[in-house]
Amino acid sequence: MVAEREEAVEDKGRKARKRAQKGLESVNRPIGNWYFYNPMAVAQGKKEFQKKYGTLSLTDDWRNSPKEFRLSAEERSQLSKDTLKFRTYEDYVADLPLTKEQMKKSEEKSIEALYDAGVIYEDEMDDYVAAKQSFESVLERKPKKEERRLRANYHLYMLNSLLDKPVEAERYKTLILQQFPDTDLAKVLQDPAYYAKMEQRGKDAEALYQKAYAAYADYNFNEAKSLTAQGMQEYKGFTTYQRFAFLNAMTKAYTESPDVFKKALQEVNSVATDKKILAATQGLLAGLEKGKMPNRNLNRVERNYTVTDFEKSGVVDEQTEESKVKKIQIPKTYTMDAEAKHYVALILPRDLRSNSNILKDIEDFNSKEFEDKRLRVNRRGFSLNTDIILIASFVGKDDALKYYAQFMMAEKDFLKEINEVDYTNLIISEKNLRKLTADRDVAPYLDFYA
Repeated sequence: MVAEREEAVEDKGRKARKRAQKGLESVNRPIGNWYFYNPMAVAQGKKEFQKKYGTLSLTDDWRNSPKEFRLSAEERSQLSKDTLKFRTYEDYVADLPLTKEQMKKSEEKSIEALYDAGVIYEDEMDDYVAAKQSFESVLERKPKKEERRLRANYHLYMLNSLLDKPVEAERYKTLILQQFPDTDLAKVLQDPAYYAKMEQRGKDAEALYQKAYAAYADYNFNEAKSLTAQGMQEYKGFTTYQRFAFLNAMTKAYTESPDVFKKALQEVNSVATDKKILAATQGLLAGLEKGKMPNRNLNRVERNYTVTDFEKSGVVDEQTEESKVKKIQIPKTYTMDAEAKHYVALILPRDLRSNSNILKDIEDFNSKEFEDKRLRVNRRGFSLNTDIILIASFVGKDDALKYYAQFMMAEKDFLKEINEVDYTNLIISEKNLRKLTADRDVAPYLDFYA
């Protein structure tokens, strides 16, 4: 009995010591059966890896690196020694920012890093406390950029609102309204519908611009000038403003003296940021400096805002605008005149990504297949969302049909980029083209031609 009791006590002690040992091991070792939680397995694996591959530098796609896998044992040993090359004090301090200029750049990088971290905490991780700390650190470093200070304050206003700290949120709101009153963020704080209103204003500006451009394209220069002046007055600060200014200057090419036109172009050049508008404006100014004058022959005016609106000085029609417009008669109906000058036309979406190459492709085709005809290719706006490409010109309908047939056969090869979009191609006489351009609706003409 006694012996059994002693054995039971000893067995109990053994189990207690075993549990205690396991407890100590669990403190020092991560829980789980993952390979890397076993230091002996890791050490053995490392030894086997180095035996097979040597000591490799950490690079992308190391398995497929032919250079290192062809090394001999001796070369691998040398490679291992090279990776342990001793670094000097100079090596360690070489990239430290020690000058005033370097310290300034380092501080700017730190501010940007803290700001980016705040955005990540807020937007990606929903850790509003950590985000708040990052943006507070940004302001503590007193960033030089006003935009960075403004946005850090705005983030802190939003974060304190989310963290249910109304007093702190109100403090940042007041600071923004006092220090940055003219910014969009300040206006949003005063009027939550501000952005929606601005979006509508942008749409209104675009609608007015399209109306002004339509008047300009229809040779109603005085109306276009009035509408663009209205746009310049009502939409300062909008991206549409420079387009209004440029179109307003173009109307003065046909309604004002060359000096007035030149002054208007100079004003556009001083405010424009759009590269296309700047290039066109500077090209036109260069033309004026060379003694060229606006081409006032409306039959030859192109609408693509380039220096093609100019001819050599002396080729100027001094008639009044009213008498010039009377010359351009828009027919009321489409008529068939097989002997008249004809065009081949393509009407296609304006936002076609590859359309910058289309004109060149057509010109190359013309040079190769119809070199003797010296055909011209021109692209202009047709409607709000489409452009028209005109290939000119052909002596009568039959001449145009011959070109059209060959063009359609080759089109699938040299105009691959437009084969997958909805576009229209047609043959049209000069007189009918005037009506089509005025109506901006291709369906009635297609019904007539059919």
